[in-house]
Amino acid sequence: TSPHLGRSALDAVTLMTTGSNFLNEHIIEKARVHYAITDTGGVSPNVVQPYAEVLYLLRAPKSGQVREIVERVDRIAQGAALMTDTTVEKDFVKSCANIVNNETMERCLQKNLEFFGAPDFDAADAEFARKIFETTPEPGRFEDLEKRVRGAGEAGRQALEEAKKDPLPRRILPYVPSGIPMGGSTDVGDVSWQTPTAQIYMGTWANSTPGHSWQVVTAGKSPMAHKGMLQAGKVMAAAGYDLMTDPELLKKAQNELKERLRNMLGGEEGDEVFASTFHSACVRILRRWAEEIGYPRSFTIYDTD
Repeated sequence: TSPHLGRSALDAVTLMTTGSNFLNEHIIEKARVHYAITDTGGVSPNVVQPYAEVLYLLRAPKSGQVREIVERVDRIAQGAALMTDTTVEKDFVKSCANIVNNETMERCLQKNLEFFGAPDFDAADAEFARKIFETTPEPGRFEDLEKRVRGAGEAGRQALEEAKKDPLPRRILPYVPSGIPMGGSTDVGDVSWQTPTAQIYMGTWANSTPGHSWQVVTAGKSPMAHKGMLQAGKVMAAAGYDLMTDPELLKKAQNELKERLRNMLGGEEGDEVFASTFHSACVRILRRWAEEIGYPRSFTIYDTD
């Protein structure tokens, strides 16, 4: 055998992950560098692996911050290849933009959330939530709720204290225009750059349930989760009705989006922003792809008016 003649792709992946782990100290605190080695090139330890693969997921509150981290991770990959005398290929899979908040839409949702209230949970739901809650790790409990009520003053503190006494998510927290970035990644962010977008959180699992856990999976098929899902649907439908029947509210949401994008982008790029309502955005997409489904781009839409 002649291992000295081989060039190990697995060595390169190992060096790359080591380098990106060191990078964590030198990026903003709210950024995340996740990775998983998806192919080690084989299962024989006495063979020089000619191929290896690692999948990265990079996150940060703003899209521009992520781009900077991507460039640095790319250079780490190139450095690992240089050190091991191997080559590296990059396959860009996807990206998600950060969410552009819209206070006008959020307040509309909050109004309807307060009108409909929390789901009508029963004793069986309470017992189920209690059992799930008891399995959750005690350190870090209620951290997410604490973030949600920051800036809500005494009303927020009282809502938080009440929520801590009950594993069931049945307290309507006061609205705070927070702009808190989500810890996860979602293509809702892409939508929010094109049309006014807002989201609500509705309880479908016990308070303090950690994400990506077996507790989430267990709760997902429970009556408690179904009740929360249906209640969220009512709130969203009512907010949609408000926007459809109040042109001024819809225009206010659209103008807020345009202003936020101009402030974020600045300069000439901000002046070229094309933000629209959901309906006009969909029409724009239809015109672009109409011929693919057998319609001319010059189609006209008629309504009852």
